[in-house]
Amino acid sequence: MDVDFEKFVQDLKDRNDLIDVIEATSNYRFQTRKVGRYVKCQHPDSLMVDPDWGVYTWFANVGKEGKEFETGDHFHWLERYANMDFMQACEWLAARAGMQMLERKKQNGEKTQHAKIQGEIFEIAAQWFQNKLWATPAALDYCHRRGWTDETIKRARLGFTPGLDFVEDLRGELSMRGVNLEDAASVSLTGRRGNVLSWLNSSGIVDFSEDWVKQDFIPGMGTGLRLVYPHLWRGRVMYFSSRNLVWAPDGSLINRPEKDENGNHFAKSYNLPRSLVGERRRYFNFEFRRGADICFVVEGQPDALSAAQLGFSAVALAGVGVDNGLADLLVKQYKIKRIFVGLDNDKAGQKNRVGAALLFGAMTRMITWHVYRDWE
Repeated sequence: MDVDFEKFVQDLKDRNDLIDVIEATSNYRFQTRKVGRYVKCQHPDSLMVDPDWGVYTWFANVGKEGKEFETGDHFHWLERYANMDFMQACEWLAARAGMQMLERKKQNGEKTQHAKIQGEIFEIAAQWFQNKLWATPAALDYCHRRGWTDETIKRARLGFTPGLDFVEDLRGELSMRGVNLEDAASVSLTGRRGNVLSWLNSSGIVDFSEDWVKQDFIPGMGTGLRLVYPHLWRGRVMYFSSRNLVWAPDGSLINRPEKDENGNHFAKSYNLPRSLVGERRRYFNFEFRRGADICFVVEGQPDALSAAQLGFSAVALAGVGVDNGLADLLVKQYKIKRIFVGLDNDKAGQKNRVGAALLFGAMTRMITWHVYRDWE
């Protein structure tokens, strides 16, 4: 997404309280106090809003994507219940917040449409990944062996991709939902075999791996055996990352070893190609919220997810690193009271730990993990 427009959309949501938006476009009225982190509607009480994330959940409604409940942000609500399209919702929210609508130049319009398309594709794919996880007992068992409950798995919207043999099923789901399979976001998920160089040229993609051309194949998130982490922000799927898995002799799923018996190295994780969908994104767990007493900064998604299960806010660097942008987000924008940095005990973790202490300030707490061993 165009950086300026992405910031504009986030500002729209930040400056429009979701409860006020729902009340302005319906007859529903909400209670005045929170229950945990949620505010419940007076009637029906199955409709509730998380004001920190700007997300509503309606447990009595079946979602558009076939979920067992409905969830979404400002735009989901306005598109579904106020009969607005994405740009109409932007204009309505901007007018309501007293903000000037970005000039709708042709270039911005194309970028806006691209961002919307990518977001819709990711949402469809996230549901497909989720369905595959719940339909695969070994994948669910893998999550349980990591100590995650069913509630945690659902709230994090964890997913699973069975591998290359099933990628046609994902393509079929996207196609059935009206997605253009030639779109870069689609290819980032389903991969592409054949005519790769021609597709790259026609799509205007110039920064790509030479291996794609040599092998005439672009790998995708769905072409491997993986546990999939959707990166959620304010109710929307912004990115995917994953952990590579293998089948064990006993039929269970385990982490893919980083080396084979000959010493050849394998990647333990897979991220979407930057040239197709943009830069990597950090992973914020579902308990991350404004004004949290404690927020953990950790290395990987599993650590952040385990923190969420214990009720703590956390952000996983996920290979992105620590910078002024993260410090500004945690300290200034979200006003986190105390930051605990618990990174891996390897050289990269030690380096990031020093940088984090300098950026987050003197009240930052450093955590040393006494046992460093990747979960098996």
